[in-house]
Parts: sequence; C-alpha cells; structure tokens
Amino acid sequence: MRVRSIPPLVLIGSVLTLALVPGGGSYTLLGHNLDFGTRDFRVFNDFEDVSANDNTTPHANFPGALGATMAIWKAGVEWGSTLHGDGTGDPAQFDGIGSGGANFDFSYQGLATSPGPIWGNTHSVLHASDTGLLAFTEFANGGWRIRYYENWNWDDGPGSIGPNTYDLQSAATHEMGHALGLGHSTQIFSTMFSSMTAATTSWRSLTLDDRQGVQAIYGPAGASKPIITSASFDGLRVHLSGSGFSGIGNEVWFTSKGPSSWGTFPKVTGVSSDGTSITVVPPPDAGSGDVLVRNTLSSFEALSNAWPITLACSAISNYCPTTANSSGDGAVLGVNGSQSVQANDLVLTARGVAASQFSIFFYGQNQTSAQIAGGTLCVGGPFYRLGVSQASAAGDVLYALDLSAPPDPAGQIQAGQTWNFQLWYRDPAGAGSDFSDALSIPFCP
Repeated sequence: MRVRSIPPLVLIGSVLTLALVPGGGSYTLLGHNLDFGTRDFRVFNDFEDVSANDNTTPHANFPGALGATMAIWKAGVEWGSTLHGDGTGDPAQFDGIGSGGANFDFSYQGLATSPGPIWGNTHSVLHASDTGLLAFTEFANGGWRIRYYENWNWDDGPGSIGPNTYDLQSAATHEMGHALGLGHSTQIFSTMFSSMTAATTSWRSLTLDDRQGVQAIYGPAGASKPIITSASFDGLRVHLSGSGFSGIGNEVWFTSKGPSSWGTFPKVTGVSSDGTSITVVPPPDAGSGDVLVRNTLSSFEALSNAWPITLACSAISNYCPTTANSSGDGAVLGVNGSQSVQANDLVLTARGVAASQFSIFFYGQNQTSAQIAGGTLCVGGPFYRLGVSQASAAGDVLYALDLSAPPDPAGQIQAGQTWNFQLWYRDPAGAGSDFSDALSIPFCP
C-alpha cells in the first residue's frame, strides 16, 4: 500500500496484500501473525549517511552492536513481552526498552550477508528514492523484509535527532509492527500511526494502543510463558535463571556469531531444566546478542523474552606487584593472541626482565603471595613449568603457549577454566632471581 505525503509529515508505508481488519482500539490488524520460524531478524547495514552509524558507544544490553544495527535491534525488542535485560540503553525511552506485554518476542540474529529475499526477515537500505515513503515492509512465503529509502537522512540516535533527519529506530519500530501483523493506527501519537515527523524520537516507545494491538494478535503475556531473569557465561557454559522452563525438551536460541543468511539460527534443542534454571553449552556459531528459551507448549506462550548475553571471555587481568630488578622497575606480563582454546594462538609476553637472562613461565589455578628471593611468588601450587626462555638484550620474553601439549596431563587447559601465569627469571646482578607480576587468564572455546 502506497500512501501520499501529507506535509509537513513524511509517511511510513507498508507493502500489503491483505485487507486491514479494524481492531478494538485505534489499531488495525493485517490478518497474519509470525510463527516461531519467522521471529528472527537480521540487519544488512549498508546505510550511507554518517549520522546513521555515528553511535559508537557500546551498551551491555546490546553487546557487539553499534550504529544502525543497535538502533534496529532496539526497535525489535521494544515489541518484546517485557524489558530487555534491565531495560536501559536509550535516553529517550524513560520507561525502558521492551513494553509489548504480549506473547511475542523477536529474536535478533545480528548482521545479514545481503538484503536477502522478501521472506528473509532482514532490514536494509533500498538504493532508490521516494518523496512520500520513508520505509516499507514486504511479505512473502510467511516471511518479511523491511527496506529504508536512502534519499532520507537517517539518524541512529540514541539521543536527540537533528533537524531534517529521521529517527531510524522510530521507523524500524513502526515497520516491525507491520512485520508482526499490525496495520496503521488512527491514534496520532502511536508508533503505528501512518506518519512521522523529522527530528523526533517519540515513535520509539509503544503507546497503550500499540500494546493493545500486539496483544490482540498474540494475547497478553501468559502465566505459562517462560521468563528469563538473568543470563551469564562462564567461558564454556551459559547459565539462565527464570521461570516457566519445561522439564525436558526446551530449545535455547542464540544470536548468530557472524553475518548469516536467512532461514536458520543457532540453537540447542532437547535441553532439560528444573523449571527455573538452564545450563547449556552454546553452539560454535553462537555469538553475543540475545538468548531466548522456547518450552514445550504449542501456543504463542512457548517463547520467552529476549535477554542480552555476551559470549566472550572475561578480561585478562594482572595481579600481584612486580619488584625492581637489576635492569629497572621489574618484569610485567602481557599476552598476544586470543583466549580461545580452539584457536590455540596465545603468546605470553614479558617486558622488563633482567637483560639476556634465562627465564621460565609457569602456571596454576591457584593464587598465593609469598616472598621468595628478590620477588613475590603469586601462583599457588600445584603449578606447571613451561619451557626455558631467554630474555632479549632489551629484557623482552615471548613464549607461544601450545595448549595441545601441556607439560603435564594435569595441567591441560580447557575452555571455561581460569589459569594464572607468572615468570621466574635469573638476575645475577640483583637478588639472584626474581619474579614478574602475574596474569589471570580465563579461557573460552
């Protein structure tokens, strides 16, 4: 359906093949709903406006996303059954992000490899212009696709929007309302009203009319709907807390790690639960994003709210003070490479070691603090010694850690574990020998 522009507003339209059905309020229904196979969405971020991708501030509720991608992710979770995580992430949404209150939640799947087919559930720019439409939603084969005309000046927020620019998040929230089954509303301040003005962000947040509309399609969030209240990652396993999980047969949905195409997304099936907690190893193609749980119900209530999760190792940290040696202030450890056991590319580094002296890295899972020789022993036993190294004339040491060949079987490093590393080195011009500071390194798959 194409709509003529009514100055000073620019209209948002939708490509529809179904007749509108009046709702009980000001909202209208398109006559369709999204089954569980069409709740996923991706972003093909080819927006060319600088203002569409100038939000470079990360947020814990939207891990790994910036710019237009984050704005569109926020639009999706605004239709969610409850607050997304703790609800924060947008200064313009004072009541938090996530207010649909229905048996409905989208599943954010990160970046797309292309705009995809009409039924591919993607957001992308349409490299064309229109004087009356900002964006539109297409439908085919049970799926949908949202396009944004490139001739408009788009802004990703998250704060106020400049003059003569249009809020991408507002437009995306409106169009995702079409995707889930809502037509235009006659309520002028609602997200689903047929037009929006430049330089405003008010359409980001659902009104009562919008909430009534989505609940008319999917029903108000029911008592049997699973709810996630917390999610954490220990480097190997994801731990979920909440309610409404089935005893057996749950599915845990994840966001794709890298750009992906339509149709599939990472999930773990056949998951058991005590009803309030789930522990699962995420699949290799899962990345930071959202996690959802689908229980064994057959109704719209079966899918939980979307909860943000970061699938990345905790940060490496230095601990225990170094001590001065004959070459200077003391030896300090660092690393090159990753914490991935599968990648096996971690290189231990040390600087400030006594020049040209022999040294040994060693590691263990415990920490201690004991004065020995000229320094402090910081790794508690049992610990395992690596091969002998020699510092350069500048006092630098590099050691490539081979996780496939530990010095002792008991020292095998596995994903989900945290190990502590330290360097012992000779210092004949000083105290005879000394220690570096220490590193605590969490390892991930």
